[in-house]
Amino acid sequence: MKPAIKYGIITGCIIGLFAMTFFSIFDWINTKLGWGMRPSGIRGIAGLLTILILTIGIYIGLRAVKNNRSNSFSYWQAVRAGVIIAVITAAITSICSFLYCTVINPDYTNYMVQAAEREMIEAGEAKTQITAQLVEVRKNFSTPAQVGMAFVGQLVMGLAISFILSALIQKQKEKLIS
Repeated sequence: MKPAIKYGIITGCIIGLFAMTFFSIFDWINTKLGWGMRPSGIRGIAGLLTILILTIGIYIGLRAVKNNRSNSFSYWQAVRAGVIIAVITAAITSICSFLYCTVINPDYTNYMVQAAEREMIEAGEAKTQITAQLVEVRKNFSTPAQVGMAFVGQLVMGLAISFILSALIQKQKEKLIS
């Protein structure tokens, strides 16, 4: 199996499993210990951590591709390998998001809408304003939206990371030659 495909699958599975478990576990701990963190904040932390995992996965994958090519590959070959990793990761992550929203936590949308409603009430927003905003919140936390955001988010971040890391790996090559 080509290293880019292998590391795309590995990275996608790690991010998918992490994303499916982190929110539920951290939210449960938050509730039990009374930390008072908002579910939207927990989601934000999970999202940032998936970017870190994606960065590590692409970096390790690019190093593996480079080693597979006797430590020699162009910037665009590196970008291509990073994009392959990102696309596979995005696909797997979106599948995991679908499974989370439909099988593991089918009440996810309602939970996030209720949490948003509590936050709006605490902020003193008017009932009509809350009602209007909750329509958008429900759309944003629906299964199709979550699957789409998982795919697009991982893909866009993966592309950006691929361009940056490809340049860094080329710089490492230049330092080794000097």
